[in-house]
Amino acid sequence: MRLLTRFTGIALSLCALGASQSPGDAPGSLEHLVLMHVTGTLAIEPDGHVGNVTFTSTFDPAVRAGLEAKMRDWKFAPIRVGGEARRAETGFDVRLAAQKVGDSFVVRLDGTNFDGGNANNAVVPDGVSAPITAKRMAPPAYPQDLMMSGKTGRVRLVIRIAADGHVEDVVAAQSLAFDFRGREPESVARKSIRVFERNAIIAARRWTFNVPPGRAERGPEAMTVATDVEYLIQYDTMVAGQWVPVQRAPSRTIDWLPRDRADAAVSGSGGAGSIAGLESPYRLLTPVNGNVVM
Repeated sequence: MRLLTRFTGIALSLCALGASQSPGDAPGSLEHLVLMHVTGTLAIEPDGHVGNVTFTSTFDPAVRAGLEAKMRDWKFAPIRVGGEARRAETGFDVRLAAQKVGDSFVVRLDGTNFDGGNANNAVVPDGVSAPITAKRMAPPAYPQDLMMSGKTGRVRLVIRIAADGHVEDVVAAQSLAFDFRGREPESVARKSIRVFERNAIIAARRWTFNVPPGRAERGPEAMTVATDVEYLIQYDTMVAGQWVPVQRAPSRTIDWLPRDRADAAVSGSGGAGSIAGLESPYRLLTPVNGNVVM
């Protein structure tokens, strides 16, 4: 049996967050969805429009065509190098959510993440600075009763870090329970989510980070990072192009961030084993979350 507590980095650039919370807070009504993330690279032209789009994931051709059409209408803030607008490439990780409406499913954009390093090009945009990195991030133990009963889930943590690298505040911004059989009662899923959140928050409060000199002076946005804690047994939810059924709790607000920046952490998706911060030169100007793909 493969037992996995996984961390997944979240780039804070397009999302919706929630309120500072104690570990015992209960989630609200749950959404019943199937989620999928897809990866690839796209080119950002000097004026910010999207050029070439290349997918590295294999998934349904109709969904792919609808997503690519949406992406070609996106516009980014121009990427500048030495003050001059330049063409640049960035890796992307886009999450899709499908929900049953009548006898069919509607697929919507549910989150985006852009990481210039995935594109393997030499363009280093202005504004790129040394990031906060993990110093000690011991994963939480899998709650034994949930492990024995086969319960699985994911908790997205948004963390405010102090200048000395300890955790000042942490919020379970959005959480979900995986529902692989499609028969989990909502009351059971809610209970699992509460336990996973409490477990993740307690562990996160013991984490420490490396903070680059001068970063704390830039304010709370510069000192905020996010990561996913994923509790899994025998199932890999991070396979690109794979639909995963979930019951998802509402997002919570983040009271130390301004509204326009707090809308950036919930719906990002990213690679396993990393954290990511709010600052990114790849800034999508087009509102996309909730847009219908097909």
